[in-house]
Amino acid sequence: DVQPAVGGSAEQQQQRRTPVKRLKGPAAAEAEAEAAAGRPTLFHEGTRVACQPRAETERVQSAPPSLSVGGYDRVLVDAECTHDGSVKHLSKFAAWGWETFEKRFLEPERLASLESLQRALLRNGFGQLKPGGSLVYSTCSFARRQNEGVVEWLLACEPSARCVPLGALLHGAPCRTGSLEDTVRFEPCSSGTSALFIAKIQKLPLALAD
Repeated sequence: DVQPAVGGSAEQQQQRRTPVKRLKGPAAAEAEAEAAAGRPTLFHEGTRVACQPRAETERVQSAPPSLSVGGYDRVLVDAECTHDGSVKHLSKFAAWGWETFEKRFLEPERLASLESLQRALLRNGFGQLKPGGSLVYSTCSFARRQNEGVVEWLLACEPSARCVPLGALLHGAPCRTGSLEDTVRFEPCSSGTSALFIAKIQKLPLALAD
């Protein structure tokens, strides 16, 4: 069971949370302290498992091109998204009510915050790669802003980043090319699955980047 705690007013916090289990005891106190400090925090079964201050998210987005050499050959960034393409998540509206769809998925402040988080996650992941290593970025959203838009942003920021063709996947699975070359989309109407966006990005040595 997962409960996120975020900063802002009590009303804003309540709107942004999707509590599955209410925290109790020391975990509850820790969550409130993190929320008061404006630090997005993820708790799993009462234990804090992730926390990144908003200022850190903004710093990662505005940083110059990465000159560091990470230690990983492969990185997966399965990013948090609006889940608007997930059949499992959409089925929850039978209980929530479809009149709440716009509030839950399309609230402008949430979308802007989510895009910032996705950019930071992708750039952080890219920084962990060795030269020659590759990263897969994925979401279950239909939104271009959360998919091709985030990848285009990274390519513009990082001269050593390039999309890798996924031709083998295109020829062997019921998917189509995204609006950005070398990206892939699965869609319920054509693939019989939830929506899925995939981009594979390789890290080149800066000396080879054009």
